[in-house]
Amino acid sequence: AYADGRLVDVPRSTFAGIAANRQDLDSADTFAELEHRLGNGGLVKFAARDVHRESLYRSVRANSAVAANGNYQLQSVDFQQDVQDRNYDLYVTSPLALLGRTHRVLLGVSHTESESLDGNFAYGDNRMANIFNPQYDQPYPAITLPGYTSATRRTENALYGQAQISASDRWKLLAGGRLSWAQAETRSMATGQTTAKADPGRQFIPSVAAIYELNEHLSAYTSYAETFVVQSSLDRTGQLIKPRTGSQIEAGVKGEFLNKRLQTHFAVFRIQDKDRAVADPVVTTASIAGGKVRAQGFETEVSGQVAPGWDVLAGYAFTATKYLQAPVAQQGQVFSPVTPRHSVNLSTRYAFKGGALQGWSVGGGANWRSEFFAQSGTLRITSGDYALFNAQVAYQFNDRLSMGVNVDNLLDKTYYEKVSGVGRQNFYGEPRRVTVALKVRY
Repeated sequence: AYADGRLVDVPRSTFAGIAANRQDLDSADTFAELEHRLGNGGLVKFAARDVHRESLYRSVRANSAVAANGNYQLQSVDFQQDVQDRNYDLYVTSPLALLGRTHRVLLGVSHTESESLDGNFAYGDNRMANIFNPQYDQPYPAITLPGYTSATRRTENALYGQAQISASDRWKLLAGGRLSWAQAETRSMATGQTTAKADPGRQFIPSVAAIYELNEHLSAYTSYAETFVVQSSLDRTGQLIKPRTGSQIEAGVKGEFLNKRLQTHFAVFRIQDKDRAVADPVVTTASIAGGKVRAQGFETEVSGQVAPGWDVLAGYAFTATKYLQAPVAQQGQVFSPVTPRHSVNLSTRYAFKGGALQGWSVGGGANWRSEFFAQSGTLRITSGDYALFNAQVAYQFNDRLSMGVNVDNLLDKTYYEKVSGVGRQNFYGEPRRVTVALKVRY
């Protein structure tokens, strides 16, 4: 983007980098699950999972605003990371007969541990480039990585449970919670000494919900849940800042019509999150747990089959985000400006059931997003609103064989799907795409 925040008008194929850039990700995912079904309709389940990820990022990337003549600065950086996650979970769920009604209870225990190796990054020389005359065949600079400098280990042990209570023919109540013990520790790879530690101790995280059946078609519900997240940012003394906490409230109405073939949904929500990591006003390279944000809005959707062979979906969502507590420059500002305030999704599909068109189906849809932006101080980079259209046609040869053609971004709309800053991470959306698929079922 230009220094005043205007996005540069270049072809969608333009890349602010070089061809030698690379990003490698090696991942090993091992998991196992055991289930035992009880005679009373209950279930005992154990799951274990180990995920090991190693990544290498080598990039010559934009690092400045674009001048009027198209010149900008490229920065080279190498970054390597190693992360291992282990999760173990055991729970039992069972029906419970009480006071003439059948309820359901769930009890579980879990253990989670994660270790990440960090600090293995280095920068190379900067160079100049021109966005209107890109030179992709430049050699990648020689950069020597220093090796990992720190290791952060996070663990959590938890007990959790939920009761689904059938209070009456119309009322259903859900109550549950999670009792956890979390800990995080960072140590130096050079000395083995602990450099930062967070030990928030025992935490209880509740969740409750209620569902009321208004009639045979409509049900009203409300729910409340809390959150607790151990953070990795450091304060000015080099210690991990305290965890984030928050809450989520939702209320709505769900409906089922046409013999449950058509579903409707309307909901309002509010999410609040406090003690987020924000810049320390004294030592700006450090963080404090002082941020408080809110996201709220509503959404509505209709989906299902309105007639034999005719499927529809129509949805709308409104989302507003705001900093409630933050540094002065951010007070009252939009917390997540990259989230559109308004979004609309429409789609339909019709499958012919007889006559000369038997086996054929056609469909189409549209998605609209209101404008969104990225902001740094008073500078704002805005992506305008956009609408995308798609179409599809398919033929069902028999029960096992079908072929279809899907066209996304039917009108080949040019738009930005992401904006981040003047220096980088401003991405065009995907151009028109045609997909031909042949499906065979055995």
